[in-house]
Amino acid sequence: MVMRLVLGAILAFLLPFAGFAAGPFGGTVRDLAVRDGEPLWAATDRGLFRFDEGVWSRVESLGFRDLAGVLDLGGDAALVWPPVGPLLRTRDAGGTWTESAEGLRGPTGRVVDEIRCGTADPADPSRVYLGTAGQGVFESSDGGRTWTGLWEGVEEEPVAAWTVTALLPGAGERPLMAGTDGAGVYARRYGRWEPWGSGIPRTARVTVLAAEPGRPEHVVAGTRGEGLWESTDGGRTWTRVRQGAYGIVPAAAVAPGGDVLAHFRGEGLVLVRAGRAGRPVGWAEAGVNRLVAAAGGWFAGLDHDGVWRLGPGGKPDRPRNGGLAATRILSLAKTPGGALWAGDTNGVFRSADAGRTWEAADRGLPGAGVSHLVLRAGRLHAGTLGQGVFVWDSDAGRWEDRSAGMGTANTVFGLCAGTDGTLFAGTEGGVLRFSGEGPWVHADGGLPASTRWVVACSPSEPGVVWAGGRPGVFVTRDAGTTWSRVAEADVVDLAAEPARGGARLWVAEAGRVLAGEPGEDPRPAWTAPDGARVLGLSPAPDGVWVGTTRGAWHLGWGSPEPAAPETPVTRALAEASGGIWLGTDGGGVLGPGDF
Repeated sequence: MVMRLVLGAILAFLLPFAGFAAGPFGGTVRDLAVRDGEPLWAATDRGLFRFDEGVWSRVESLGFRDLAGVLDLGGDAALVWPPVGPLLRTRDAGGTWTESAEGLRGPTGRVVDEIRCGTADPADPSRVYLGTAGQGVFESSDGGRTWTGLWEGVEEEPVAAWTVTALLPGAGERPLMAGTDGAGVYARRYGRWEPWGSGIPRTARVTVLAAEPGRPEHVVAGTRGEGLWESTDGGRTWTRVRQGAYGIVPAAAVAPGGDVLAHFRGEGLVLVRAGRAGRPVGWAEAGVNRLVAAAGGWFAGLDHDGVWRLGPGGKPDRPRNGGLAATRILSLAKTPGGALWAGDTNGVFRSADAGRTWEAADRGLPGAGVSHLVLRAGRLHAGTLGQGVFVWDSDAGRWEDRSAGMGTANTVFGLCAGTDGTLFAGTEGGVLRFSGEGPWVHADGGLPASTRWVVACSPSEPGVVWAGGRPGVFVTRDAGTTWSRVAEADVVDLAAEPARGGARLWVAEAGRVLAGEPGEDPRPAWTAPDGARVLGLSPAPDGVWVGTTRGAWHLGWGSPEPAAPETPVTRALAEASGGIWLGTDGGGVLGPGDF
C-alpha cells in the first residue's frame, strides 16, 4: 500500500468554500498530463481534474465520468476518452466538450469505441495519434477534429497488430512507433507500417513506449510478461534491461539525461542508469498507471492513491492530491472522542477536525477496500473486501487482524454489532458471528447459498439479525442458529432502526426501498428517481438515508428529502445532533454545509 500523508493546514485554508469537504483526497488516476514541470490534467475513474496553483479541481462539465486517458494539446485544448465510448475534445480548458468522431471508423466501417492510447507530436501539438483496440492507428492534423486511419502495411500482419497499446511520435531520425498487444513494436516508414527492431520479441505485449527528451534515439519499452527493454538507436535494436519476477511493466518514463524509471508490478519502482537496473525502491503493492518525467524527478498516477511526486532517484516524495476528490468512500463512522473515520477502496482516513483535514489511518491494513466501519464495545472494527475484519488499537495506532475463523469467507459486504456486542458479518461465504472471544463461526444454518450477504442487527433485541442477498430477506432470533424467510427481494443493502415494539427494517433493491414495521413483512416504501440506482442504506435516528447514483434521500415519517443531488452517494452518517455526513463515489466526504 502506498503511504498516504496528512493533508496540511495550508490545503484546508485553500479549500474552505469549495463546495466539497476537504477530502479525503486521492482516487484512481488512470492517466496524467504534465506541462512545464507541473501536473495539468488527471483522468480518473471518477472524472477529469485540472491542476492550477497547487490544487486540483474537478472539471464539472464531465461530472463523475469514468475516464481512461487524457491528452494535452497545448493552450486550453485537450482530448479525453473513457475505457469504452466516444473521444471528447475541448478548446476551452474543459468548459465545453464536443464528440470527435469524424473519420474514426475502422477498415470495415465500425465506429471506434475503444481507445487504448494517444500521443501528440511535441513539435506540432495539432498532430495527434490514437491507438485503438482492433482498429489500428489514427492520425489527426487538426487537433483531433478529424481523423484518418493509418493502416497501410498492417493488413498482412497478425491480428494482434491491430490493437495498439502504446505510441511514440517520430522525432529526428526516429519514426512514429507503435506498441501492440501481442505483435511487438512497429514503425511507420515511407507511408507503411513494418515490424521494427531486433531483440524484442515479435509477440511482445507492449504497455508503454517512452523516449528521452532531447535525445530521440534513446527509447524504452515496457511489456506485459517480457520486462523492460531499451534502445539507443531509435528502436532499431533492443536490449532487455530487466525481466523481473513477473515481467509486467505498466509504466515507464525517461528523464532528461537518460535515467529511466519503471514500475515492475509486484516488485516496485526500478531506476535504470546507463543501461543498468537498480533494485526496486518501493511500491511493490501499488498500482502505477502512469509515470511522467518532470524537472528533478517524476510524477506518478496511481490506483487509489492519486498523484505522487517522485525524487530524482525514483523514491516517492509526497502526494500532490490537494483537491483531487476522486476517492470512493465505502464506510463512515464517528468514535467517542469525536474523530470522523472514512473507509475507501484502499484503506481508512481519519479526521480530528470535523472533516477539515484528513490523515491516513491504515497502518496494519493489507491494502483492501474497507466496506464497513462499526463500533463494538467502544472499539472501531473494519470489515474489508477480501481481507476479513480488523480492530483499531488506539494505543498502538494500528489495526489488528480479527479474522481468525473466517477462512475464505473474508469479503465483508455487511457488518453489524448486536445489543450484546456480538458482531455479525455478511460475506461471499455466508453469515458469520464473533462474540469477542475465540474465532469467527458460521451462523447461517438454513440459509440458502448466495455469493453476497448483507446484514443488519436489531438495535433493541439481542440475537435478532436480518440477512439479505439474491435469495431474499431472512431473519434469525437466536443469533444465527436458525433462519426464516421474511421477503422475496434481490437485496442491495439492509438497515434497522429502533421502533415501538422492536425494530423497523429497511430493505434496498437496485431501484427501490422496502420498509417493514416490527412484526410485519417489508412493503414498498420508495422508488428511486428515473435513472438512479440505490447504492446503500444508513440508519438515522428518525428513519434511514438512501444513497443513490443521483444523491441521497432521507426516508422517515414525512416526505422523502433529497440531499447532494446528482452526486453519487454510497454511505451516510447521521448524528444525534442532526448533523449529516455523506460518503460519495468520487467526491470524498461531504459534511454539514457542503450540500
